[in-house]
Amino acid sequence: MTQYSPELLSIDEFAQRMGMSSTTVKDWKKKGWLKPGRHYTQIGRKVWFEWGPELIGKLAEDSAQRAAQDEVRVEIKPVAKTIKPRITNKKSTALNWDC
Repeated sequence: MTQYSPELLSIDEFAQRMGMSSTTVKDWKKKGWLKPGRHYTQIGRKVWFEWGPELIGKLAEDSAQRAAQDEVRVEIKPVAKTIKPRITNKKSTALNWDC
């Protein structure tokens, strides 16, 4: 049986493989969606992702959990509609409010 060794990818390489921008990956990291030790390893300022089936599985699992926790709430609020006359100059014509 062969031993599997994952590739180490930088943020840019990881983003490219995932089909997203590196800014999105950094945002996910800031939001806590990507966790150190689980999804990536940080050594100093350098971030490394161990690319392989385990990482993909962890990302899918965490994504499903986050989707289950997030509830979509839609609130419909009545909007008060006010009509204000717009006067462009002093010689404007009278407004017809019966429309």
